[in-house]
Amino acid sequence: MIFLSITSSFAAAVYYDKRETARLQKQYCDLVAPLSEKILPTTTMPRKMTIYLQAPPADGLRSAREHFYEYVKPVLVAGAMDWDVVEGRREGDLRFGAAEKIRRYRRKAEGAAAQQEDIEPTKEEIVAEQRERVGCVDEAGVKGDLIIGRHAWKEYLRGVHEGWLGPLKEPVQVEEVTEVNQHIDGAPSLGDAAVKAAADLSIKDTPPTASTGSSSTTDSSSIVFDSNAADTSNTSPETLPEPPKEEEPAKPKLTKPDPYISTSAYASSTLPSSTPSQLGPAIAIPFPHLLGFWNFPIRIHRFLTRRYVAEEIFSRTAAAVLSSHRAYQTTDTQYLQHEEKEWHKSVRKPKVEEAEEGALSTEKQERLWLDDVVVDDRITSKLRIFELPG
Repeated sequence: MIFLSITSSFAAAVYYDKRETARLQKQYCDLVAPLSEKILPTTTMPRKMTIYLQAPPADGLRSAREHFYEYVKPVLVAGAMDWDVVEGRREGDLRFGAAEKIRRYRRKAEGAAAQQEDIEPTKEEIVAEQRERVGCVDEAGVKGDLIIGRHAWKEYLRGVHEGWLGPLKEPVQVEEVTEVNQHIDGAPSLGDAAVKAAADLSIKDTPPTASTGSSSTTDSSSIVFDSNAADTSNTSPETLPEPPKEEEPAKPKLTKPDPYISTSAYASSTLPSSTPSQLGPAIAIPFPHLLGFWNFPIRIHRFLTRRYVAEEIFSRTAAAVLSSHRAYQTTDTQYLQHEEKEWHKSVRKPKVEEAEEGALSTEKQERLWLDDVVVDDRITSKLRIFELPG
């Protein structure tokens, strides 16, 4: 009886939570369903949003994808919305993706793309250019960004500030330039190197003579041997030195470049002329992710009460589909701050690169997930947040 009572209670709790979650999902899907009945011309693309997915701390990207498919995607599909996904596997990937998206917009708006011939067009830019040629336009409406998780929200805000306040080109590292200059000052000149190479080549091409300790014969079919060699058997085809192997191409770096601008330089930077009066709305989606064996009771409780988190996610996603937004508030910077307490302890350990370079570098390395969010009033005054009216 004890076994049956425990198992039946657990099964009833799971069933009730799933039923309530399905009911809430249907409620918000029906709320945005009228938008899917709108008929668009054949040359009009539906509204498209940008989804920012980041692997949670100490875990992989799969959990973030499953969270999106289970809670966010059904509402977007019900509202006939299209979306692009920006994924990040490591700390700093989403920051770079958000900033690079803004930099591409600035290059196009400021006409700087033609001046940078070394930058290859992306797949999205090629598709957009082809659609523009055939007269395909986007649907009129408010676009926006959906950011899943507190860690992704912090990177998104950092990337938005970097994209609008930072330069279009990656700044040159001062340390690298100094190292190159020192190498050039201490190295021999190009003329000396050329003279030395020519001398080595002339010595190599000169036929051996008796004064050099080499023996030669007048028979053209004979092979000339070096008398200074320790073992003549080394000249057999089996023991001849192998030709040099081709150098393997360098593997691309897994980490993204450092930010183009530091948080301390926000005040001294100027907004570009291409900055719109209002930036696209955005919203952070809750993503509770707790790991650890000792947290098993808390994880079981959350598994049985997922309907509360699901309702908040459905509400925020529906607000994005319905384009219901408000002005950015100061409290939005600290949204989902409680999730930071649940991150795995490995996130707070110093990185291997920082431990190796700690004695050489005096500048503190920026940690996007651990450092406080620094915002600029000029940017936040243009931001908007998706939210359903009370």
